Parts: sequence; C-alpha cells; structure tokens
Amino acid sequence: KLTPDIYTKCSIPNELRQSSLKAIIKHIEESINTSIDTLNITPKCLQIHNADEDILKNTELLLAIKDLLGKHKIAKFGVTVYGLDLLTAYQAQPIDLIQFEYNMARTTIIKKLFLDTKINANNKLAARSILNKGLFVAKTINELDSYFDKVKPKLKTLYNLANEMNISVLELAIRYAISTN
Repeated sequence: KLTPDIYTKCSIPNELRQSSLKAIIKHIEESINTSIDTLNITPKCLQIHNADEDILKNTELLLAIKDLLGKHKIAKFGVTVYGLDLLTAYQAQPIDLIQFEYNMARTTIIKKLFLDTKINANNKLAARSILNKGLFVAKTINELDSYFDKVKPKLKTLYNLANEMNISVLELAIRYAISTN
C-alpha cells in the first residue's frame, strides 16, 4: 500500500502575529487538526506559509511549533517564503524545509540561490512554481530574463495597452480571461 507524503501549510494572519504565543499555537493546532480530519492522514510536514523575518527569528515560537508537531507526530517543520533575502534568517533555526517561489520569467532567483547564498546542508529547499506570474507583475519588460527576448515585443504591446487603460498587466490578463468565459 502506497502512503503519500502530505505537506500542508498554515498561515498566521497579520492580526494574530501580534497576539500571545499561546494564541498563535492554538491557531496552528486548529489548522493541523483540520488537515488531519480533512485528509484522514497525518501530514509529514507542516509549513508556516509566507513566513516573514519576525517569524523566522522568533526562536520561542519556532520551538513551540516543533513541540506541537511532536505531539501530533508530524515529522518535519518548514516555512514558505517570498524572496531569497529571508533565507539567511532561518539558518540557525529548527526548520527542516524552506520553500521559495520560482517563476520562469525571473530565473535569477535560482542563480542567486546557488551562487550567492550559503545554505545549511541540513536544510532542504523546495521551489514552488508560480507559473508565469512574473510576466504579469514585472514592473518593466527589462526585468524579464533574456529567455523572453523573442516575445518581448508582444509583451510590450500588452504593457502599453494596460498603461493606456490605466490598469496593471495582471488586471488586463484577468479581464481578458473573464471576457472569454
């Protein structure tokens, strides 16, 4: 019988981040119980989604989470982050996995990760695909990797159209998707 490895995420809402440690742990435990009840399996890893520097540097919180995971027999603890600048913040912390965003429009994140960042060999890294989001959220076409040089003229048309309409390229794409139903 094949048993899947389930990795689940829990967000800590901004309004809760200023609460007591007890309130945050209660929120995380409720999320764990919901995952276990819904999936009918104990997850292998719990990840705190969109962990910021306040979370990554809060050793008391991270150790309390690790204790909670032990209580529920969850083997691993991880975080998801946006941006490589946070990778160094978790180096000394009891974190098994760090998941970062990756999109094919900005592949420099991978180069930076392996060339510029010193990673603790005991930690695992996972890339989370955000599809082509970078094509729609880049401030300028020049931010896109050279991989897209052939389509940059077409993208420039989209950027110009969005600018004329006084909306973002992302909103233009969403409006188009909705209009084609």
